[in-house]
Amino acid sequence: MLDNVQHDLDMNAVSQSTFDKLQTVLTQEPSNALAHVLLGKSYDAVGMREMAKEQFAKAHVLDPARSKEILRQFKEKYRTDNPASAFMDWVEIRQTFPKDDDIREMETVVALLFETVSTAESAYISERKHGHPLMSVATMISKRRSVQKRFAEALQLALTDLKLHPNDAEALIAKAAALNGLGQYKEAILAVRPVYLRWPYQPGIAYHLAAANHHDGRDQAALEPALFNLARSSSDRDQQEAIALLQLILPGVSNEVLASNLERVGKRIDQTAYHSEYHHSLGLLFEKQGDFNAAERELRTAVDGNKPRSQWMLELGRVNESKGRYREALECYLAAETMSQGSVETVARLNRYEMRLVNRPNDLAWRLKDVMRGR
Repeated sequence: MLDNVQHDLDMNAVSQSTFDKLQTVLTQEPSNALAHVLLGKSYDAVGMREMAKEQFAKAHVLDPARSKEILRQFKEKYRTDNPASAFMDWVEIRQTFPKDDDIREMETVVALLFETVSTAESAYISERKHGHPLMSVATMISKRRSVQKRFAEALQLALTDLKLHPNDAEALIAKAAALNGLGQYKEAILAVRPVYLRWPYQPGIAYHLAAANHHDGRDQAALEPALFNLARSSSDRDQQEAIALLQLILPGVSNEVLASNLERVGKRIDQTAYHSEYHHSLGLLFEKQGDFNAAERELRTAVDGNKPRSQWMLELGRVNESKGRYREALECYLAAETMSQGSVETVARLNRYEMRLVNRPNDLAWRLKDVMRGR
């Protein structure tokens, strides 16, 4: 059956049937690394690259040697083949194994070898002259141009890829980023809304839809995608950007609208693997807003989930301390110390929190000091 899937990929004929075949295999063999790789490639073929990365990451956990062999082949190709071809291999390797330590260590070396994206641009220009522009390279350069605030150029690059594949999610994200930068917010909404309705968890799609609606004065329409974006903020930087966007949106919506969106979106996200991360980010948002009761509720939901972290417990303690609930705060800090298994950073932060608590001039502080002495 996997041979049939590979044939679909080779023929650029990925369909629902392809996904059904893979689902059948993975239901019977959930630890089949090759099936996860093929599922990742299938997702990538239809433009769902973040979901592809998740499958590649699972494959790497099940078969770590796979990434090492691919990395060895890449090094050999760079030495013997032309750099532009090797660059395209590197783009695929990074997408396939985003969390592999060896590949992360190679990142700086590769950036120097290729002078960041100069070789990619040369490869793109060369292939375009021959009438075969490389798919996704134009999108990658488009995103870089948006970072450089060269939005008009970024838009043209994104449109180049979209002519080849009109529904490619990453190219649509690049287009929306460029349109937002140009202040063409209604056009940005039209670009990403259809994709958002199909894949609301695709990182970037929800963010740019929410940002476009906000800048167009439509905060109520911006709220739902902003909340979905919060669920898929995988890095600290993404999380801070997601929270900052919501802080801009919230003053423009009523408490009733906020409550109904939180209930509706929460029900959907609670059925996904993003449940804990979503409630954690929501807790930090409410803490920044000064709503400590809501912050405690969301952080408590996060730490009671399936992937609690010591950092989250520290943050829950901090919120309890802000509410004057010092005993509960101390219990959170002690739990964080246990969860961190003696992490130097966590212990140091715990000691600072404890000193603030025991130095408070009240009877409760002395009782807390006795608790700590009895640990």
